[in-house]
Amino acid sequence: MQSENTCSSTIIGGSYLETCSLYGTRELFGSGLRALGLFLEMGYDSHLCFHSCNGRNKAIINSKYHRDNVTIKLEDSVDVDFYYEHPFRMSNLHPRADYLYAHKRMIEASDDNILLFGMVDADFKVNGGKVVYDPQTSVMIPSFRQSGSKAEELILVLNSSEAIAMTGEMNLYKQREKLFEEEACRAVIIKQGAKGAVLFQEKDDDGLTIPVYMTPKVNSIGSGDIFTAMFAYMWFCGKSLETAAETASKAVACFVAKHKVEGIRQALKDFSYPALHYKEPGQIYLAGPFFSYTQRWLIGEFYQALKSEGVMLFSPLHDVGYGKASDVTDPDLDGLRASKVMLAVVDGLDSGTLFEVGYAVAMGKKVVAYVQNESREALQMLEGTHCDIEEDFTTAVYKACWYAAQ
Repeated sequence: MQSENTCSSTIIGGSYLETCSLYGTRELFGSGLRALGLFLEMGYDSHLCFHSCNGRNKAIINSKYHRDNVTIKLEDSVDVDFYYEHPFRMSNLHPRADYLYAHKRMIEASDDNILLFGMVDADFKVNGGKVVYDPQTSVMIPSFRQSGSKAEELILVLNSSEAIAMTGEMNLYKQREKLFEEEACRAVIIKQGAKGAVLFQEKDDDGLTIPVYMTPKVNSIGSGDIFTAMFAYMWFCGKSLETAAETASKAVACFVAKHKVEGIRQALKDFSYPALHYKEPGQIYLAGPFFSYTQRWLIGEFYQALKSEGVMLFSPLHDVGYGKASDVTDPDLDGLRASKVMLAVVDGLDSGTLFEVGYAVAMGKKVVAYVQNESREALQMLEGTHCDIEEDFTTAVYKACWYAAQ
């Protein structure tokens, strides 16, 4: 998929350290560096300018991403560290957001093509032909037009929370109308989790749905960066908006399955992940013990992660709580009967959780069993009844959401 573009392009975005407790990783990435890496992986051969902010990692960035066709411009700044408990929860940001807000740099650029990500450490003012803008935040989103920026053709790429924050509207089609009116867009893409993304090309457009693709494993940190970057790359190279958006979704699948930018180009050629054919989702039942703090903490993390995906959810801990067996059994089982899918925390082999798993299997419900510390022998009945046995937190969440939406 060699570049067909003959115009110069600019990428503006973050170059941050990202630490994830779940995976024990610490990587120098951020939206800008992922996008730069993806453009290079895809074989972009026209001039490419990268704007970001950084401090002690400048030499690493210049060394790793040096190419004859790449110009790197890094504003002096403090180094920004993002800390994630897991891909659904950022637990800390260093320096604090108020310090970063008070010490923001200004990045200005003009180019034929501009891929623009919102940054915690910089504001922007750009003038471009084709511009793709992904704000990267749902808090105090900078308006492209109000920033004084200009674009001959502007495309916004937003997730649902960003679309709500920018418009104040909950309805997808009201969001569409307001964005076209206020930002004078060429197109708008709104990502909606398991529902996929919707591409709008007109103010009164019904929208084209871009599907999600299901992968065996999911590490979703940076997946939004990859979607926006691949969309921009394809559009800058002259592909249609539909082709660009569909390829972007496939690139996300390739990325989350291996969590590597390297190899995406070949993975797209060999692409075989199935599309999620979304239907009105059923409820997910969150099973698991909650007798100790650590157990309650884990159930709470699953609860918040599932809620962030907008699914219908029943949790005995949150919806019924503690009580005598005579008080909690019937409400719990009612919740289970009303659910389509079960996500069960099986570590510890809690008798109540195993009973609920068996009950769900007997009713023909799909079960995703999250387990890290039990032997395969202890899980034979789950394996034999075709439960999905998953040791990765993030993948377990996504699989439950996918099954609920099928």
